[in-house]
Amino acid sequence: MKKRFLTIFLIVIFILGNVSAALPYKESLTMYNYKIHSVECGINSMNILVESKADANLKLMFKLYGDLTTTIFTNSLLQRYNTELITIQQSCLNLNRIEINGYIDDKNTKIVYLNSEQPYTFTGNEVLIQDTTTTTSTEVITTTEIITTNQYSYSYLNNKLLVRTNTSNNVYFHQDYLGSNRITTNSNGALLNKLDYSPFGSELKFSSTSDYKFTGKEQDSSNLYYFGARYYDKDTGRFTSIDPKYSSIESPYSYVANNPLKFIDPDGSQAVAPLPFSPFPVPLPPIQLIPPNIKAPTSVSIPPILDPNVWQRFITATALSVIAALAAVGSLTSGED
Repeated sequence: MKKRFLTIFLIVIFILGNVSAALPYKESLTMYNYKIHSVECGINSMNILVESKADANLKLMFKLYGDLTTTIFTNSLLQRYNTELITIQQSCLNLNRIEINGYIDDKNTKIVYLNSEQPYTFTGNEVLIQDTTTTTSTEVITTTEIITTNQYSYSYLNNKLLVRTNTSNNVYFHQDYLGSNRITTNSNGALLNKLDYSPFGSELKFSSTSDYKFTGKEQDSSNLYYFGARYYDKDTGRFTSIDPKYSSIESPYSYVANNPLKFIDPDGSQAVAPLPFSPFPVPLPPIQLIPPNIKAPTSVSIPPILDPNVWQRFITATALSVIAALAAVGSLTSGED
């Protein structure tokens, strides 16, 4: 009887240990409240007005819910009982709500404190801000760059390759909405090449001598695409090294959260929505974050233990623990005989 009780106790310890190991961070029962008063949206960033109701100076964790779920840990302290405007490098597009918690760094993990304040829900009426200073309507809003090699000169407009030049001819590149080069033409407008890709960048139809292909990135002699922060393998649809902005809720090698028809990764560190491309000074219409007459979705915050990725790790770890415990039961039973 005592041995059976000991076995059950060991199983419980195994399971509790695996629950703790499966969570991406530790949660504390201590409650420090933070309230989001307003959000201002830019193309690549947002300003969040946060009020601290905490009797402690804590860092802030933002959890952004939308087509992708993103967790952002800030490194700056918000002083107790202060209200500050916090800027994070994340677009508001396709977001439904924002949750906020205070946290501290404790050795190799983060301790996140509970927050009873309601999450901020996007209404579609957020104030729009400009990430950079724009020019007047009589000027073309562009950034240009020319890169010269031993053989060619490459001309870029707003980070998109437009033309490759050498002493004998010009080759013009035409991109799709993701920035992938799809058609090349000569100076007379005649079609030179047509390039087609699978969603993750494998070539479907190619007769091009250019190395700049999928999302406008360069494919080098290793057959990998160079994204800046790391290399990308089109055949596996994965990066070859860990994400420098790794989030524990996603695979560190995944490309744009496995949604390559909707998102791009400009520098190999974060998925973003592609921007509309136009070299002409035509003002863009206001960004409608949520379609009119459609109420923004509201839902109950999902605790980390219900996250699908966490739950899968928990089931796997628990199964291994149960197998080990059953083996221990067999050993104890054999000892009784």
